[in-house]
Amino acid sequence: MRGLVALAVCFSVVLLASGGVHAQDCNELVRQLRDANSEAFNEYPQLNSVKQDILLMFYSRERGTCPEDLYSLGVLSKSFIEKFDTAYRLSRSPDPEDNARAVELAEELKAETATIEEGAESFDVEAEDLVNSAQQAVSAFLVNLANSYALEAGSTNQTKKVIAFYRQAGRAYELAGSELEAASFKIKAQALEEVYSRDMETADGLFREASAAYATAAPLLREGFFSRVTAYKLLRRSQLMAGDALEIYEYHSEEEKIDQAQNLLGEIKQARRLLVFQLAIYFAGLCIVITLLAFYTIRVLKTWYNDSLDCSLGNELVQVKGNEGY
Repeated sequence: MRGLVALAVCFSVVLLASGGVHAQDCNELVRQLRDANSEAFNEYPQLNSVKQDILLMFYSRERGTCPEDLYSLGVLSKSFIEKFDTAYRLSRSPDPEDNARAVELAEELKAETATIEEGAESFDVEAEDLVNSAQQAVSAFLVNLANSYALEAGSTNQTKKVIAFYRQAGRAYELAGSELEAASFKIKAQALEEVYSRDMETADGLFREASAAYATAAPLLREGFFSRVTAYKLLRRSQLMAGDALEIYEYHSEEEKIDQAQNLLGEIKQARRLLVFQLAIYFAGLCIVITLLAFYTIRVLKTWYNDSLDCSLGNELVQVKGNEGY
């Protein structure tokens, strides 16, 4: 009998201890939920409703009572609010990678609404508002994401970003259940990416050839006249190709590659100006030499002509005197 009493006392102590610990965990969870805040609350009041609905479920019970299913639902709700806040902040970032991550998190949030709905089944009508608020918050967020990225795609000149925005808008529309809009943006992204890839391949090829031609011309600038003439041809060809590459980069607003092409063009133009100056000196010197040779030749020919004339006149005088002697 004493053994049964002792066993009952021990069992009661264990229950009280475990209940106390769990109540403490719930109190801490309630405090964390109460302190939870997000920039998204103003734009998405449904998210704030998730917080208020789960807190009401906790407040409707005695402070020392915290069932396991309610505790789990509280943890799910807290995680949902925190992830939503992260996705919201990423969606407002100018970085396309952050925007893509926002869509990924929105997809995870949609999956979590299903998990919350499963966790709320045991509470029936009591948790209905919580589930609806979570679903409405995600749905509104996805629609706003899709519309926002569609607008961003139309306001940027950088093709790479336009493609990213098209894809993100298409994915967000798909998650929101707007299949027609999703298909439209996916087609736009695919078509534009094909053009972009083809243009970038052409521009990169031109840039590589321009760089190679410039590298070949550079050592020839320090050599003889004919080598420098060859260098001039290479530099002219290099400048044309770099200019064509730059036009394509500017069309797609590839800022980093625009800088690279402009730097190469600057070096080519500087080398070409120096080479033109050197060749001009060569040609000026050559012209001076040819002019001097021409003057010298003319002078020699003139002297030869005068000597020939004098010789002819001498011959005529001899003939005249010969005739007079007869």
